[in-house]
Amino acid sequence: MPPHLLGGLTEFVEHVVPELQRLGVYMNTYRPGTLRTKLGLARPGSRYSEEG
Repeated sequence: MPPHLLGGLTEFVEHVVPELQRLGVYMNTYRPGTLRTKLGLARPGSRYSEEG
């Protein structure tokens, strides 16, 4: 790995990501909720509870 990777990553995040967000290609806000709820999946029961 090159020793300057983190510097390049910082520059990318500070300069490229905002431009992509401005163009509408990269999201800057997300819908609330977990991935499970967004996919409409039921929450599994706990293996430690007597009901599950």
